[in-house]
Amino acid sequence: ELSSTTRTTMSGLLTSATAIVIIAGIVGLIWAFIQFSIISKIPVQSGGGGGEQAGLISSGDDEAITARLKEIYQAIYEGAESFLKAEYTVCFWFVIAFAILIFVL
Repeated sequence: ELSSTTRTTMSGLLTSATAIVIIAGIVGLIWAFIQFSIISKIPVQSGGGGGEQAGLISSGDDEAITARLKEIYQAIYEGAESFLKAEYTVCFWFVIAFAILIFVL
């Protein structure tokens, strides 16, 4: 059986660990709010101005633009699918390896 001194020490450690977790959570929330405030001040502008944007907006060749956008979309989609498949494969083997390790130990 544990002595009262050991119990008090363990209780103090648990309390200090809990305090660290709570304080870290509060600091994280404050940091997230600060970052949100900074980013929300950035204006979002749609097209319609001059320069390169005007070429896409005022062009009379909407079918060619739509076809190019579909092509870009397809390339991004295929890349994302390939990446996720590779990630899930790595995660699967990682989980299997650690499950076996935990089961053996």
